[in-house]
Amino acid sequence: MLQRGRIVSWSASLFLFCTHLSSQTDIPHLKYGNTMPSIAGQALSGNWIELPAATQGKAAAVLFSFSRAAGHDAQNWTQHLSNDDPRLPIYTVIFLESVPRLLRGMVISGIKSGMPTGMQDRTILLFRDELSWKRRFRLSDESHACVILIRPNGEIQWISPESFTDARYSELTKEIQALK
Repeated sequence: MLQRGRIVSWSASLFLFCTHLSSQTDIPHLKYGNTMPSIAGQALSGNWIELPAATQGKAAAVLFSFSRAAGHDAQNWTQHLSNDDPRLPIYTVIFLESVPRLLRGMVISGIKSGMPTGMQDRTILLFRDELSWKRRFRLSDESHACVILIRPNGEIQWISPESFTDARYSELTKEIQALK
């Protein structure tokens, strides 16, 4: 026979688990016209960044990376964007939650060494909420970057949870021009 304390403890644990699962499935998907959900964290440079507030009323591109392969894809998007429109602010959010704690320092050092100093001020490292952001993007393949173009008011103008292609990039540049 179970003791009353164990039953209460087990019931509380089950309730918390079900509440957690429920909250994870209720995460709204990102859609055109919706305000970008706030995301904040420490940049590679050590500064604190909160998006979309950091864009200061300007259109901006925000790239999300969930894996090393996605990081390479994000670099491709970033290089094209910075070459074609150097005035467009580009922010990168790198999720490192799934990286083992023992390796995080080495991974961060590698990211930092391969990134221009100016971009380090606009690169957020996150060690939480990875699953909720994957659900927001409806991400089925984390080997590529997810890109959001946000309007000056923080609303989503364009979104792509797909890898870089010339066709996708052309779509993005048209949307950037529409904001000017």
